[in-house]
Amino acid sequence: MGTTDTKSYLDLVDPQTGVSRWHSPLGGFSDATAFIVTNGAVHFAAGNRWYEVDVAGDSVRREFDYDELAGGEHPYQVEFRDSLYLLISAQGLMAVDTAGNAVFHTYHAAPGASFIKQLAVVALGVALIAASVAAARTGGPAPVFIPGRAPVVAARARAMSLADRYLYLYTGDPPDTSARKGFWLTKIDKRDGSTVGWLRFKDRHPEYALDPATDIVLVPVEAEGTAGPGFEAKRLYLKGR
Repeated sequence: MGTTDTKSYLDLVDPQTGVSRWHSPLGGFSDATAFIVTNGAVHFAAGNRWYEVDVAGDSVRREFDYDELAGGEHPYQVEFRDSLYLLISAQGLMAVDTAGNAVFHTYHAAPGASFIKQLAVVALGVALIAASVAAARTGGPAPVFIPGRAPVVAARARAMSLADRYLYLYTGDPPDTSARKGFWLTKIDKRDGSTVGWLRFKDRHPEYALDPATDIVLVPVEAEGTAGPGFEAKRLYLKGR
C-alpha cells in the first residue's frame, strides 16, 4: 500500500526487480486502513467501503459499503473474527457482515480533543510473539512452542493468542453507571463489543504501558531513594471476577 498527498494505492511488486506484477496499481482510495492478506486476497477498508482484492489477478473480488463510524472516525485496522469483518478506529470498534450491515458498534470518546497518546505495549519476547501472530493472520508458518522445553514461553504465547481477542481504549466514558469520576483504560471484547475490564486514572493524559497477556499496567511513579522514577504495577479489574 502506497500513498500520495491525499490518496492511497495498492500494488504487487516483485521484490527482486521492483517491477509491478499487476497490469496497473489500484488507486484513488481515501482514508485507507492497513491491509491483511488471506486466501490469496488483500483485504482493507477505505472511504466507508470494504475491499477484497485478488492478489493474482489485480481485480476486486468483492466490495461493500458500511456505515460511518461514530465520532466521525475512520478505521485504521481491519480483522476477521467469527465470520465478521471488524473495523477498528482510535476510539471504537464496529463489526459488519458480508453485506456491510452493522452487527455491533462500540465507541468510547477520548478524554479530550487534545488527547494524542496511544497505547504502548510492553511484552517479554514481543518480537517472537508478534511474528507468530502475524504468520497466523497471513496463513504462513508460525513458530512452534514446545511446552516441555520452554514452558514459560509457551504459556506466554497462549496468553498473547488469547489477548488478541481484546481491544484497549483510553476514554472519559465510565464503564458503568456506578463508576466514579475519572478516566478509564477499558478492555473491549472483539467478539461482541462489550466492556470486560477497566482501570481508573485520575490524570486526563497519563503515561502507562500495558502488557495485554497479563492485564498488568505499568505506571511511572517517583521512587523513593533512587535518582529517577520507578514504576507501579496495577492490574485491570476484570468484570465478573
